[in-house]
This record gives sequence, C-alpha cells and structure tokens, in this order.
Amino acid sequence: AKAGLPDPVKPKAAKAVKPVEIGSFSTVRAGAKIANLGGWFGGGDRSLPMSFTAGAALDTFLTDAHEITVGADLGYRFSPGAMRGFMLSAGAEYNLMQLVQLRAGYHYGELRGDDPSYASVGAGFRFLHLRLDFAYLFTAKHTPDIYSISFGFDF
Repeated sequence: AKAGLPDPVKPKAAKAVKPVEIGSFSTVRAGAKIANLGGWFGGGDRSLPMSFTAGAALDTFLTDAHEITVGADLGYRFSPGAMRGFMLSAGAEYNLMQLVQLRAGYHYGELRGDDPSYASVGAGFRFLHLRLDFAYLFTAKHTPDIYSISFGFDF
C-alpha cells in the first residue's frame, strides 16, 4: 500500500451452504382430474358429483430399504348444488423394502353434502405380484367407522 492509503480490501471467500438432504433419492409427482362430467341419470335432476381435484406427492428413499411418501390434494365439488364444497386430503406412507407399507391420513370435507371429514390408517403387504391391503376410517360421530380389505394382483 502507498503511504497514507489504506490496504485494499481483500474479498472474503464465500462459504458454501450445504443443502439439506432428506434421502438418497426423491421424486415429486403432481396431478389433476376432472370427474363425472355430464353424468345425468335418466333425464331427471339427479347427477353424479362433478368435481375437480389437484394434488402433489413427494417420494423420498431414506435408504435402499426405507421410503417415505407424503402427499396432499385439494378439490372442489361443483354439482349437484346441495353437495358443493371444498375437499382437502393429506397423508403419509412408510414403505419397508417394497414389502410392508404403513399409512395414515386425514380428509376434510365440508359438511354441506355427503363428504364427511375423517382420519384413516392402513397397512399393506406385497409379495411377488400379490398385494393385500387393510384400511380403517375414523369418521364423525353421526356415521359408523369403516374398514376395508383388498386383495390385488400386479401384472
């Protein structure tokens, strides 16, 4: 530096910010659907519940054997008029070695129509091309709880 002038400012090295890793591999999926367009019964005033739904999910492999999926969707039922309203669902699934799945979720439905709010839990088992699934829905006080068992074959 010259006499009487300060030393030039030395630039500091930028520190790299390490991204947060939530798994070894992640995939984001998104989708939308319009259901029951023009589904009128026999010319009367009864129709199927026309709706629009959009949602997204994140699949994350924590390791080769452990996967977690979280997802949510938002929908709106347009008709019939008495059943109009919003729907919101969110859930998560844990998958162990593509053999055992554990699930939980919640569905919010406006009380104007036949779309109640409920919580759900479930489990699935997959072996070769065979699937066995169980689900239990915890519904409101005015409707009974519901369970389902399904068997499937993937080909």
